[in-house]
Amino acid sequence: MKNGSSAGVVCTFKGTDLANGAGVLDFERGGIDYIRTEQWQTDDALGRGSWSWVNPPDLKNETEVIGELVDIVAKGGNLLLDIPPHADGSIDQVVQKTLFAIGDWLGVNGEAIFASKPWTAGDFGEGPTRISPGSFHEWPIFTPQDFRFTTNGNALFVTAMAWSGDGTFTVHSLNTSSGDGRRVTGVTLLGSNATVKFSVEANGMRLGPVAKPTNVQNAFVFRLHLDNSAVGFVAWDLPDERTPTIVAGGVCHLRWMSGGRGDELVAIELWTGVEWHVVESAVLNTGTYTWIVPEDLPSGEPTLRIRIVDEPFLQHVASFLKQH
Repeated sequence: MKNGSSAGVVCTFKGTDLANGAGVLDFERGGIDYIRTEQWQTDDALGRGSWSWVNPPDLKNETEVIGELVDIVAKGGNLLLDIPPHADGSIDQVVQKTLFAIGDWLGVNGEAIFASKPWTAGDFGEGPTRISPGSFHEWPIFTPQDFRFTTNGNALFVTAMAWSGDGTFTVHSLNTSSGDGRRVTGVTLLGSNATVKFSVEANGMRLGPVAKPTNVQNAFVFRLHLDNSAVGFVAWDLPDERTPTIVAGGVCHLRWMSGGRGDELVAIELWTGVEWHVVESAVLNTGTYTWIVPEDLPSGEPTLRIRIVDEPFLQHVASFLKQH
């Protein structure tokens, strides 16, 4: 498997069909209520009670799916989501709307999901709302008192599962007795340029008040900077939701969304089939770049990655179509 590739074969099992470590433990329409160190996943569907399109449709909305995804990832799991097509194979407009909304959310908050790990210094989350462990149940609707935790590099992410009325939140798991609570030196709200006021007290970390981001409608992710770390993340945001076609010797205009600072430097690299070749070693994180495509593109799909220079673990990889 090449670096940055999603190619591979995964064997899943249910219950005790296989020994732990022999495959990925799978829960059909369900999950667990603890952090599991071994790989596991939920396989679920947008349709309630059906894996295919039925009339009249009974579909989950983006708020439900995003809440489910965040809850699963905080426990170390993956979500495999079934999309119900019509009989002719087309995807209903309602389903498309939900999928685009989930994609928009990930475009802003993906660093708390992709390549993240559970917060092992504490629990997967806190708050009054938890799932019933096992299979064949729906996820509950979360409240502003519910939080889920993930880590990525030197950052700890606190996802508020719903917005509070006054824009203030108290995270009890992070307090003056918690090691990570004492290490917090800054807080940012993904999707917002507003300054987030915070204080770490005996009964928890107080966040806000802060205005609700205009481009996020569901779960809200606070990035906690630990020990003055410079944290950033880049996710591709390609025009028209389409994968651009790369022409050897041509020009490709790249755009991306970043949770990092504009004065940070990013590196852009091309996968040669053997190693990463530097396209730009240090370019300002402005969100745009004009790539002069080389004449001698490697075989296969051109694959680029963009990463924060000072924190190379913060990176994103994207593959493009090549015109033959």
